[in-house]
Amino acid sequence: MLLRQNSRMKLAVIARSLNMPISSLFERMKLLQSGLDLRYFSLLDYPKIGYPIRVFVAMHSDEPRDEFRSSLMQNLSVNTLSRVSGEYNYLAEAMFADVAGLEDFLEKLAKLGIRRKQVYYVIEACKQEYFLSSEEHLNLIA
Repeated sequence: MLLRQNSRMKLAVIARSLNMPISSLFERMKLLQSGLDLRYFSLLDYPKIGYPIRVFVAMHSDEPRDEFRSSLMQNLSVNTLSRVSGEYNYLAEAMFADVAGLEDFLEKLAKLGIRRKQVYYVIEACKQEYFLSSEEHLNLIA
């Protein structure tokens, strides 16, 4: 949980807070890392780096799945792409520096064979990357 809150925390600090020898903690972390796909990354404040427009686009395509997915995976504005169930079959999170960039992206979607889409503008990210980041979450892990 501590690493989920701050992935740059020193092992000595974690070991002290868990009342565990640092060597035992190191071995346990090696064991955990061998069975998990762990990636360390930074949460960016996109408006501060010039990308104030963040949208989620729900879309439905009748085009062959591999071609459509490949096009979206290669698009540099797409931050997250998920296949979903329901009225739409994909949900993309994308970032843009300006409205012209968003419009260009939406035009490219039309060329990819998107028949239906719904664009949701993010006004404020109220909660982000919180799951499994607190002591309360320990009860969720079997």
